[in-house]
Amino acid sequence: HYTLTGGSTPTTGSQLDVQLNLTMADLDAIKYGRQIALSVDTTFAYVASGLLQNSQGQSVTAVASSSAKQVSTYTADAVAPTLLEYGIDLNSNTMTLTFSEPVNLTTLDTTALTLYNAASGAPTHLTRTGGHNSLVPPSAYT
Repeated sequence: HYTLTGGSTPTTGSQLDVQLNLTMADLDAIKYGRQIALSVDTTFAYVASGLLQNSQGQSVTAVASSSAKQVSTYTADAVAPTLLEYGIDLNSNTMTLTFSEPVNLTTLDTTALTLYNAASGAPTHLTRTGGHNSLVPPSAYT
């Protein structure tokens, strides 16, 4: 399970349907674990009575976790992560890649990463040899 830490509603007043805009932190946390919200079958919600009140100040009736409500409308994540920026530290032998959303580290394929010596020019490939990542100069490949 995951408990939201924030969010906002774009409208005010009395509403039957309340749209909640998730925070990026909550959205990332939901996507990162991926044991919930994978499909309709893995998306349920339960609520405490303090979630909302009606115009007379009465709290919403709680929905217990044992009676969690299944989602009625579900839209799967169809947005691929994009590389926002990266950094390289040649003293600590590390490269940090920053993406637009959480990524699954077990799917990392370093052979899909190419470094260039200019914005457009001859590539220097990052390859994996003997369990280690190593740079191969352009003269080493044909």
